[in-house]
Amino acid sequence: MIPTAEEWRSIPGYEGFYKVSILGRVKTVGRTFIKSNGQRCVVRERIRSICSSGRYNTIDLSKQGIHTTEYVHQLVMRAFVGEPLPGMEVCHESGDTSDNRLVNLRYDTRAANQADRAAHGTSNAGVAHGMSKLTDEQILEMRAEYKRGAVTYRDLGNRYDVTQWAVGLIIRRQRWTHI
Repeated sequence: MIPTAEEWRSIPGYEGFYKVSILGRVKTVGRTFIKSNGQRCVVRERIRSICSSGRYNTIDLSKQGIHTTEYVHQLVMRAFVGEPLPGMEVCHESGDTSDNRLVNLRYDTRAANQADRAAHGTSNAGVAHGMSKLTDEQILEMRAEYKRGAVTYRDLGNRYDVTQWAVGLIIRRQRWTHI
């Protein structure tokens, strides 16, 4: 494999402060400035540490005393591709949300992003969701029983220890839509 040169670009909105690379790394731009008290301040160029926050890598940036936390994959795309069109979001081609290399990222619709998550097995729908009380089999049983007309939402809710509101959403396929 031929190594690729690491290309760096300024992060939009943080020009002169930070840069991001095609490999998903972020660095502080070296600079010298004068503080409001007249003191000279030197900032050395350095690679910043990336944080793993939930599913995505983040980085804390500051400019003129304002601190923000940004998603690294979004910074890479904004710097190298541009701002997303309305309704578009950043998708990870491989499904690995810690891989923020430009070659692994693309803009696409939310529906396409959700389809990718299902294909990669990274979706947290149904039993994969940490708060799920029901299994796929129980959902299928619940829908079949209701379709036969044998039970009410309340009956199903009591049997499966969920609210009748939740049962209604499941029966109408507004929840557990993947089944």
